[in-house]
Amino acid sequence: MKKASKRPIDVFKGAKTTGELIKAFRENFGIKQDDMAHACKISQANLSAIEQGRREVGARLALRLAA
Repeated sequence: MKKASKRPIDVFKGAKTTGELIKAFRENFGIKQDDMAHACKISQANLSAIEQGRREVGARLALRLAA
């Protein structure tokens, strides 16, 4: 992982949806989509759908993403 390039609060400013927020956070900290999906125990395709707004984030998944 690379060092954060922005302050965490700056990541939130441009995000309009949950998926955009997740993608901005992941990219800001240099986390690959595949790695984040594996850590959250979901497929990379599922994470991609969330980031693109094609899938909702439920409570359980939100907790895994937050961790």
